[in-house]
Amino acid sequence: MKLIRLVTDNKGVFTSSFDSDMIIEPQSKMALLNLTFETNFENININPTNSQVTFQSDITDNDTEDTDAIAGGTYTQAQIQDYYDAVELGLNSALSLELSYTNSTPALEQLIDQNWVFSMFKIVNFEGKKRIEYRYVPFLNPLVGGFLRDHFRKFYLPGDTPQGASLTIDTVGNTVTTIKALQTNSTTGRTRNTFAVTDRNMSVGNGIYMARCNDIRDNSSGLQDNGFAIGLSEIPIPQSVLLTDLPDIYRANEIRVNRTGENYQYTINGAAELDSGIPAVNLNLSISTDVNDHDVMAFEMSDGNINFCVYQESLVGDYLNLPLGNDWTQSGTGTIERFDETNLGSIATYRRTQVGSPALEHWWEATSDTNWNIYTTGPPVAGQAVNATAVADLATGVLTIGGTTTFTPTGGAPATVPYTGVRNVFKQVAQKPGQKYYPYLYVNGGSANCIVDMVNITIDPYMFGNEEWDITGNNNESGRDNAYQNLIDSATSKVRDVIPQVSDEQWAVGVPFTSRLTLYHEVWDTLGFSTNGAGTRNVSEDQDIGKEIDGVARWDADRLPLVKDSDNFLVVSDSLPLNSYDASTGGYSKESQKIGKRKNILMTIPVNDNNSGLVEYESSTPIFIDINNASAVNQKNLNFRLLRSDFSPIVASDNERAVMTILIADKSE
Repeated sequence: MKLIRLVTDNKGVFTSSFDSDMIIEPQSKMALLNLTFETNFENININPTNSQVTFQSDITDNDTEDTDAIAGGTYTQAQIQDYYDAVELGLNSALSLELSYTNSTPALEQLIDQNWVFSMFKIVNFEGKKRIEYRYVPFLNPLVGGFLRDHFRKFYLPGDTPQGASLTIDTVGNTVTTIKALQTNSTTGRTRNTFAVTDRNMSVGNGIYMARCNDIRDNSSGLQDNGFAIGLSEIPIPQSVLLTDLPDIYRANEIRVNRTGENYQYTINGAAELDSGIPAVNLNLSISTDVNDHDVMAFEMSDGNINFCVYQESLVGDYLNLPLGNDWTQSGTGTIERFDETNLGSIATYRRTQVGSPALEHWWEATSDTNWNIYTTGPPVAGQAVNATAVADLATGVLTIGGTTTFTPTGGAPATVPYTGVRNVFKQVAQKPGQKYYPYLYVNGGSANCIVDMVNITIDPYMFGNEEWDITGNNNESGRDNAYQNLIDSATSKVRDVIPQVSDEQWAVGVPFTSRLTLYHEVWDTLGFSTNGAGTRNVSEDQDIGKEIDGVARWDADRLPLVKDSDNFLVVSDSLPLNSYDASTGGYSKESQKIGKRKNILMTIPVNDNNSGLVEYESSTPIFIDINNASAVNQKNLNFRLLRSDFSPIVASDNERAVMTILIADKSE
């Protein structure tokens, strides 16, 4: 029996030389007696030099590319899930709806056709390693679905108690769904609500939850009891609260409409309602007879934010297109004034600057065809005090400010701007890493006063049963068929021009799209991807969407993440052949993909708790492995490596000193 003690400070690589040969008798055997080492969980430092994320869903279309960033900070081993959540949010923040709106003409088929509307990223575990997965997100009517209309994927089932107890939810032709109160009376409470299904949540990335004011008529009460609200809770909503006044803890994000002419209200984290500054325009079907002109409320997921939106016809139109009148001459001073559409903020129509005075910026907001509000600080926001007003002469183009000062266009009166659709984003909050968002809806108005339709949502395709969710546009359960497609096909609607448009080609079989993901090489490394000595630069990796599954692209890591060590380790002999084998079917790094091959494994070291990085192994009954030597061997060197479970090197701690004791026995011992 021979006992050999080995020590190393070289990342788990043991090398030894003996002054004289060690005789290894034929058919000897070897065992590990004990082993002590410490791994290092490297902190990850994300800063402006390595945080950038760029994604292009179709490398032939520059409009499908966007860039964002991973939240900066130092992430320790204890914060590893926080890190994965931050990377995932960074990926999803590089998905935008900004270019999904159009002033298209349906007759000319000039519609948005971007394949990344709607979609999201997810970091998942696959065969013990990380996988970055990108998926198109189904855009659905959540109130219908499945064989005999009772599929588990629905957010609501007819006859449900308590979901159906206070609302009438009707679907015409199993496509267009309307919602209204069961009772004729109105209420200021939140008892008539639905969608409280705990495992149903909205997608992140870029997506939408929308509802249209189909027909809201004034009940003349003067109270806040006339319309409806949509919201996104940050905690699951139990069905037990459906027949109660929906508690504030569930009202993390909410938009509410009351009646025509009154401003939309919104709520953040259950606090008191706030005024959006956006008046409701077209709600009443007896006045605005084309429902495709009616206001639509929505939560957009885009660029890592939640946008509180109202899509509607503009209240203002036929006003002068001021930039077309450049240059303008100011009375009295003769200074040259110009207008543009730069840095407008949320309410300004144009920005005014003065030639020779680069610091002068004013913002003009059209309030009618001839009247303007002027703001001297900005960009202005809803509710900001007006500093001055102006009146336009549509015939001459002359602008009169405060009744005295005039701006005269040098080229005559400019053309006017027709009435258009308006995408009002009146509030924006940042998405939270790892957060899920659960939709809800409640109705205040009575059955004769408030009807809601076009309730559509992009669902999280990774929640339970995601493989059962319908593909956008493939059947009548799609959100495209729940009044949305009628709106998109309208030849006259202004709302159509400002609502996100999902491509009907997105899921088409045989339509290939190649996507490109670009991350800093250190981020790839931390997730377990090899970047082949990329150095300090961004690394792009292309994947075809639909290569394995329709609407899905996958980037698979080839080793364990650098910031996560193994739940077991391997001691491998590099100098003596051992009769040991590895029959696993995965979990290898690319450098060692020899599945089911003979490996010189001396011992596997299980680790139940490796939070500290320190591993101490002691065998009370050493397990001997046969050495594959038919004759005596004069051995002067004994070399071993300590590896992670995927045969990649350990990440040794600073000043690491690994100590190992092995036993070599003759055949007879």
